[in-house]
Amino acid sequence: METITIKELAKKLLFRDNKTIYYHVKNGNLPKPIIIKNKSYFEIEEINKIFGIKNINEVKFIDKKECMKILGMQSLQKLNYLLIRKRIPFYRLTNFTGSRYLFDKAQIKKIKDDDKLSFYFSADVLHYNIMGDFIGKLLECNAITSILSEREIDVLKEIFVNRSTLEKISNKYNFTTEGVRQIRNKAQRKITLSMNKLSQIHEQYVNKILEVSYLKEKNKWLEIELKKLAGGQKKLSEAEIYGQKLSDLGLSARSYNWLKYNKFETVKEVINYCNINGFNKLMIFRHFGKKCLSDVAEVFLEKFNINLYDYK
Repeated sequence: METITIKELAKKLLFRDNKTIYYHVKNGNLPKPIIIKNKSYFEIEEINKIFGIKNINEVKFIDKKECMKILGMQSLQKLNYLLIRKRIPFYRLTNFTGSRYLFDKAQIKKIKDDDKLSFYFSADVLHYNIMGDFIGKLLECNAITSILSEREIDVLKEIFVNRSTLEKISNKYNFTTEGVRQIRNKAQRKITLSMNKLSQIHEQYVNKILEVSYLKEKNKWLEIELKKLAGGQKKLSEAEIYGQKLSDLGLSARSYNWLKYNKFETVKEVINYCNINGFNKLMIFRHFGKKCLSDVAEVFLEKFNINLYDYK
């Protein structure tokens, strides 16, 4: 039976003294020790079950500060957020001073070395990498000079490109660390505001393009009529128009086939139907949609100068 002394366990769990061990025993967080020759010991198997590990002697526990150093984090708030979301494996013990979080050093190193995991866990480092690339690209095209002042550009360069700490920057430019932080936050707000304005301008541009394309489509019929008037098209008599067969008009195959399927053979039959029911009512026929309707209207306007949309 393998055992571990109270002193060794307290050292493993990063406790300052043995009193905390007795507190956890009293509250049921740790098993009761066994006494051998007037000395207290814990069974290693019982301790392993509590923490869900194979052997506590092979595990090196670290605290929050050490965990943040390994993962490259600069914000304790971010680490606490990841703990709440259970994104990082940890061991928790509650004592009279509050909750104590312990981390397996090997597991944390594994997280850091794994690119996929570091994407989720090293949130601050990832943020700095993205911002560094973004600021670098803005500096390359000189676009940032129209948004930020020289001082703000210098501070962002130091933080995101050169990865300098706030203390180094404050010493270099004779600012306080709080002043550097305020300059950084203000510069980021300016960039965000400019990006939002740019997206709004882009949206307005897209809407204008759509509006222009709609107007072009709408004016298509007027252009055809103007061409006919300018070309002095020969006018056909009513009898000649009505006698024309749909097969001779050059309709698209889909439009002609569905008109024929619905027993329309001549121009007269189409005009009579539109005169009684309206041109748009042609769409009640199965598979005769807007495209076919537009095709028929265009051919009638071009060939006979008849606007079928006038029939309502």
